Amino acid sequence: FFVCFFYNLKPIYYAYLWLAIFSSAALMLISSIFRSRKKFVIAVLLEKASPPIFIILIGVSFILNLQDVHSYAILKSLSYLLPFIVVLFLFLKKKNGSRIVEKSIYSDGLLLWGISLTLLAVNRIDSFFIVKFIDYKAVAVYSILLIFTQIYDFAAQAIWSIYSQKFSSQ
Repeated sequence: FFVCFFYNLKPIYYAYLWLAIFSSAALMLISSIFRSRKKFVIAVLLEKASPPIFIILIGVSFILNLQDVHSYAILKSLSYLLPFIVVLFLFLKKKNGSRIVEKSIYSDGLLLWGISLTLLAVNRIDSFFIVKFIDYKAVAVYSILLIFTQIYDFAAQAIWSIYSQKFSSQ
């Protein structure tokens, strides 16, 4: 809400930002569940699914000749929302187990979600405020270069996920 207020954005951008942040935080939380079950590949794919999806959506936008900021805001939100919807569908499709879930899991889950949300905001906040200091074209170049550096981050996250478990088990 601070970003939308800072830039005096239309109310629809609140929804785009909220969907992107909520979906990304939920994916991080769900990937932690997979990581705890030693399913590292799925965990890393869930955490880092947004940049490749966004690159594909940008390619589609060039084909459809969409070049306004509103379209890219929708595409960026979709890059987080699409993997979340797929994961949500798979979770809802799966049958429940026989064990009763303790009520403390919900408060713990909200705490973890809040932590994930905070980390997401801290990691992505630079893109929002850098626009005030440079023009949109420079921010676009910055964002494109940042997407390519996330490939390195993807590999580093995969290595960290596997080796941290290996080291902690020893």
